[in-house]
Amino acid sequence: MSARLKKGADLYRQGLASRILVTGFSEESLAIVEWQADWRFRYLQGIGVPAEAILKDSHARNSGEEARSIAMLMQEKQWGTVLIVSDPPHLARLAWILGKVLQPINIRYQLIASNPKWWDATKWWANPVSATFVIEEYIKIGYYLATY
Repeated sequence: MSARLKKGADLYRQGLASRILVTGFSEESLAIVEWQADWRFRYLQGIGVPAEAILKDSHARNSGEEARSIAMLMQEKQWGTVLIVSDPPHLARLAWILGKVLQPINIRYQLIASNPKWWDATKWWANPVSATFVIEEYIKIGYYLATY
């Protein structure tokens, strides 16, 4: 997660993004911990992102719901373009989901890979973390294809 946050902050500092939307919360976790106390919020502030530039989505529980949440936010704010940062093994499934959700409503998006230390595209199978991630993504792609 910190690789995604770091990449988002880099894009913000370069002037390529005006806001950072952090997803992956549960209502229960936010009921226990104030958003400003969450480590992701503190991390982003600690590397130079002002609090007013950090948005959160506490409703989405999976990538499909995150895509729909992004679409609603984009329409509400009348924003036409979004940069979406994720880990490299997740990008193929994310591209499929976003194509289904954002393209029909004319929201332009660009997927940007984070740079996690555990990822090596030339030998992902040699690392248990990346191998597990890739296998889980294939399973999830199958689920999404069957469900949507």
